[in-house]
Amino acid sequence: MIRSLVERRGFFIRRIIFFIDIFDHKPLKMKKLYAVAFLLMSVMGWSQTINFPDANFKAKLLAANTSNSTALNASLEPIIIDTNGNGEIEVSEALLVHELTLNSSNIANLVGIENFANLFRLRCKYNQLTSLDVSALQGLFYLDCSYNSLTQLNFNGLQSLDELVCSHNALTVLNLEPLDALRLFDCAVNNITALNVSVCPI
Repeated sequence: MIRSLVERRGFFIRRIIFFIDIFDHKPLKMKKLYAVAFLLMSVMGWSQTINFPDANFKAKLLAANTSNSTALNASLEPIIIDTNGNGEIEVSEALLVHELTLNSSNIANLVGIENFANLFRLRCKYNQLTSLDVSALQGLFYLDCSYNSLTQLNFNGLQSLDELVCSHNALTVLNLEPLDALRLFDCAVNNITALNVSVCPI
């Protein structure tokens, strides 16, 4: 998350420097045009729409509201993800989500989850996932992806992951070496032939 913020801040700083440079060499009318263009570009950059290849995944996110527990904020309160009601999920909206529950939603692809950089807990069991990459979710503490059809699970770099439930899948290889903080782990009912947990505190 910190790296993401730094990169975003650096992007905007470079844009401001570029704007100031051209601003000093333009007449007043052009300066106004450049100012408007700059502001529009900044807003568009912050409101970037996320692409979700899986329609069921997107529908589940859009259905999140204060009456269900699909999405929780940092205070563990149910929230609407699509706060501007445009039928899309922007990066800025995704960053407000700290817990996601996507169970039993007929989801086959979780591409787009990487934009939820502040995610602390993710539950996505009872779906049709065959692969899952959560390596971009550096603050993830809890993951339950059980009862899917997973053959690939990537959690590299998740130094904060405390609990992992990946039982009832089709995994054959599972390397827990990157998970220094892992305390609770369940991989029952898979096709795993070898498992290394020597570096984990479990």
